[in-house]
Amino acid sequence: MAYIGNQTTSTSFVVDTFSGTGSQTVFTGLTFAPAATASIAVFVAGVYQAPTSYSLSGTTLTFSSAPAAGTNNIRVLHLGTGATAGIPSSGSVTTDKIVDSAVTTAQIADSAVTTAKIAAGAVITVDIADANVTDAKIVSVANTKITGRMTASQLANTAVTPGTYGGSTQIPVITVDQQGRLTSAANTSLVAVSNGQLSLVSSSIGVIPDAPASASPYKILGQIAGVANTNSNVYVVPASTNTVVNLITICNGTQNNILIDLVARPSTEVLATKHFILKSLNIPAADTLVLDTGITLQTSAILSANVIGANATSSAAGVAIHAYGVEII
Repeated sequence: MAYIGNQTTSTSFVVDTFSGTGSQTVFTGLTFAPAATASIAVFVAGVYQAPTSYSLSGTTLTFSSAPAAGTNNIRVLHLGTGATAGIPSSGSVTTDKIVDSAVTTAQIADSAVTTAKIAAGAVITVDIADANVTDAKIVSVANTKITGRMTASQLANTAVTPGTYGGSTQIPVITVDQQGRLTSAANTSLVAVSNGQLSLVSSSIGVIPDAPASASPYKILGQIAGVANTNSNVYVVPASTNTVVNLITICNGTQNNILIDLVARPSTEVLATKHFILKSLNIPAADTLVLDTGITLQTSAILSANVIGANATSSAAGVAIHAYGVEII
């Protein structure tokens, strides 16, 4: 037979086959994803299956009831394949193919409009949102373009109340932001208090208050007899108290030389080398060691001593350790 143009050709329908198990209803792996159940013809053991007896999801075929068991007894005949619309290639759509006003704001990606696409003078003040103006978008103005001076009337008011802050009975409390601007100012009162022993200045901003009249800040902090080869507490700083240990004495009242350890440490730390004030210091028989320390201790800190060495057991009870100082409450 003669043809005008290209000779027609024919192609067989695509056929997928599966083997039933008698219990399986879901079969995956169709060659194509049919557009609908009517786009395929399904046969089980040569018997045509109505489109209502199965469903499709992509390339998965699901039967309402499990087909009978058999090798390649399920045949799926694809009656055709769906067509997809072509997508224009990049740069193929010209300006004359776009209808006027067809491109709206929603169709323009953020940051897609460059400076070259904006006509000179097209953007005016009312087109710019306040939040969109950053320092980087403000052009520097040369000094030659500024006339006159900035006056008080041209400055916006702050939240600070005009007035004098600070004085002989008040302390100013000032808040400044990262740009150096004063954002708040207030006064807090000073109160001088005394219990007859200490006279300190206190205020609401946290200066250590004076001890109450019932407290005795100058005192013997601790007195113990030595304990052989045992690090024993001479003094523990009470709660809510800080202490200055002015003087420590160690009196060897025995006829033997002794070795002494003296330790100051926080209660939260285990004894370590860094805590020793004295380490295995020899004190001759019938002699007294006087230490002018000025040690400062925080709440719960511990001052302890240990009589060590060969003579410790017989001599420890004759060793007296004293601590004197000031407690600040």
